[in-house]
Amino acid sequence: MLCYLSIKYFHAFLDTLRLPDRKFPERFESDVERPGLIAHFYIARLYGKVITSNSSEKLENLKLSLQFYAWVVNYSEINPEAAQCVDKELEICVEMVELLPKSMDRYLSS
Repeated sequence: MLCYLSIKYFHAFLDTLRLPDRKFPERFESDVERPGLIAHFYIARLYGKVITSNSSEKLENLKLSLQFYAWVVNYSEINPEAAQCVDKELEICVEMVELLPKSMDRYLSS
């Protein structure tokens, strides 16, 4: 329950960074770039830590986690100078984008 509440409030923060068309800008303002990327990172981590007894729900959470990790990686590829402000977290994101599909395959095969 706490993970979902945390995710809710991170989403509320991220909603403040969206453009009027509900999309994120190509590049965040410099004062909110790190917080915006870290919020995506934390949401990804939280989805990965949610404990459920239902394997389909766990798989869905892993998919969402992968989406948020991939978002950080993609943003950093489009804006290479942004990678400097989240260098440690970006390493984890790149690794998780590689590892999560394998983990999801295990849930699909069981």
